[in-house]
Amino acid sequence: RDFWRILYQLVRDGLTVLVSTAYLDEAERCHRVGLMHRGKLIRVDAPNVLRCSLEEPCYAVSASDVRAVGAVLRSLPGVVSADP
Repeated sequence: RDFWRILYQLVRDGLTVLVSTAYLDEAERCHRVGLMHRGKLIRVDAPNVLRCSLEEPCYAVSASDVRAVGAVLRSLPGVVSADP
């Protein structure tokens, strides 16, 4: 939390901050998100715009055992991916 508080203050002070993360919950805190595939930038937009433009439905699931739930979800037909 302290890390993000510091980043938000830097942005308020006019600094541009670039964050690299594979975690979508972190990416959702940003103003714009760039999606990359094989080292190439393929999409850039606000997190909510990108989420709404996905061809497949996207769900958020909360659980105490994230790994176990991920394994179960990945085993279901029609699930493209299940990531923490």
